[in-house]
Amino acid sequence: EDFIFFKTHSGLYEIANNPFTVSQNTRGIIYIIRDPRDVCISWSKHNGITLDKSIEFMNNDYAYIDWPNFKSSSYIIDDQIVPKSFLSSWEKHVLSWTSLKWKTPILILKYEDLIGDNKKKSLIKVFDFFKSLGMSQKLFNISKLNKVIKTTEFSNMKELEKKHGFREATIDSKTGKRLSFFNKGPKNNWKDQLDSNNRNKIEKTYSKLMQELGYL
Repeated sequence: EDFIFFKTHSGLYEIANNPFTVSQNTRGIIYIIRDPRDVCISWSKHNGITLDKSIEFMNNDYAYIDWPNFKSSSYIIDDQIVPKSFLSSWEKHVLSWTSLKWKTPILILKYEDLIGDNKKKSLIKVFDFFKSLGMSQKLFNISKLNKVIKTTEFSNMKELEKKHGFREATIDSKTGKRLSFFNKGPKNNWKDQLDSNNRNKIEKTYSKLMQELGYL
């Protein structure tokens, strides 16, 4: 109907008096937060960089993704025109969306709840959110919800990537082969993969917000 779904990596910032979006153009917002310790590992694997470099990127107030420049190295992008995604630091990105003073409805979800035991409860929140925005209730039922859960299981997504590939998967600079995008998936990978030094870097930098979000 009159709904347009738009997914973005960008933070909600204003650059040279140009806002990323405004409340008049935004029916509702769903923002997904992930533990920055796991974000660090995921970004490192996705880009083939060290954990130190990944943390450096996450802490950079001017961090952005220049999609077209990734075309020959990390990404295969079909679109001819792909704008940069301005991220800034992990904390500023989170706050840019979650501390809005708009009257626009916002649903904040944790990545960890979408892959764990709370998946069904979280998806019901999403369905209810869409209904509250005026989408037809006929579009949402328990059968569809169960189908969403089944088809988006990590093991299923990994199998689909094996069969059909995934265009955002990184290309190994040494072998020229595409690495697996759906690499690990589960939450709390940081417990096994982050040493105390890198873990402390992240926790010290974002301690206040991580405590507010229940990650510390």
